[in-house]
Amino acid sequence: MGKEVTPLDLKQTLLEQLKVVEGKRFVIILDNLDRLPKESLRSVWSDLEIFIEAATKASNLTVIVPFCSSKVAEYLKADGDRRYDARDFIAKKFPVVFRSPPVITSGWKDGLSESPVTAIKD
Repeated sequence: MGKEVTPLDLKQTLLEQLKVVEGKRFVIILDNLDRLPKESLRSVWSDLEIFIEAATKASNLTVIVPFCSSKVAEYLKADGDRRYDARDFIAKKFPVVFRSPPVITSGWKDGLSESPVTAIKD
């Protein structure tokens, strides 16, 4: 009978493999978490812990997870009577957070048409 693989087994294996290739640098980008269905996001969120913990222990691994914090917080909110702040939960998961302003979508055509003229002068 085969042994069921646990998250701890996966994390230990990942850390062992990263030691084997210490001279190489790895970047894992997990994108579009905020576009997953609510049930899938909760499942993936728990698996994300494996990579984040490994990245804090291995110097050759970086994990980047771009997402919309308000949408993810809404999906991770407690059901029923349990109450906690999902934003605090997100903040505890990631040791470093970068926030970016929303993309400005108005007037982009004018800016785009002016850019070549400004960049290439006679």
